[in-house]
Amino acid sequence: MTFEMPPIHRGARRSAAIVAAAFIGLLAGCSSEGSPGADAATACPQSVQQRCAQGDPPAGEFGVHCAQTLAAAEADPSFCASLPDAHEETCGSYKAVVVTNVDFSYIYYYDASGALIAIASNGLVKGMQCLAGSPGFVLPSPCTDDGSLPVCAGAGP
Repeated sequence: MTFEMPPIHRGARRSAAIVAAAFIGLLAGCSSEGSPGADAATACPQSVQQRCAQGDPPAGEFGVHCAQTLAAAEADPSFCASLPDAHEETCGSYKAVVVTNVDFSYIYYYDASGALIAIASNGLVKGMQCLAGSPGFVLPSPCTDDGSLPVCAGAGP
């Protein structure tokens, strides 16, 4: 006698496989110590200038917003649609602005002078990856949360 699983169980198994694959994708960008692995640091596909030349998305749409300085990011209300609120982090010598949209985030890295030097994305499927930055840029980790972006504090989406 053979037993065949009803279709609903096959679908549940397929869903579990998708969730497992997404989780593995998240881990792929990190080493066992929780810092970005070699793959996360290998290459930013373009410079910040090239990425920002593509322009920002229309007002109210989630996407890469190129605030060229930390001061400009701290005053940019387009980041306030983030769920939860956009926030700042300290990542070694960098200041980062993290903007989240349900299942992934854009992370903007600013150097000590306040200049935008890299843009990364962290999502469930592809994990942490550099979107724009200098060829040798390494995604820093760990970071500490410094609180809500000033322009968004208490604004709520």
